[in-house]
Amino acid sequence: MVAAKILLPIDRTGDRSWKQALPVAVEQAIFSGAELHAVGVIPEIRKLAQREGFDLIVMASTKGDVPNCEMGPNLARVARNAPSWSFAAICVD
Repeated sequence: MVAAKILLPIDRTGDRSWKQALPVAVEQAIFSGAELHAVGVIPEIRKLAQREGFDLIVMASTKGDVPNCEMGPNLARVARNAPSWSFAAICVD
């Protein structure tokens, strides 16, 4: 599946995760010719993604070391509830 709309959640309390996810999101947008949207992390990020028709959400994990990274609660919640759109998580090293 090639994404047409990509969502990049930005955590304003710490830049480590989005700084790692941004290059991946940009690369995917360029590869697929998709729109890339950045939005502050909100509790209803998955509902926003579904409502606005995003095909891909790119988030980073900051817990654990590559290749054994762990999902934090926000990352896990989004991944768990991703029924109709793609989700990409990357490990931060």
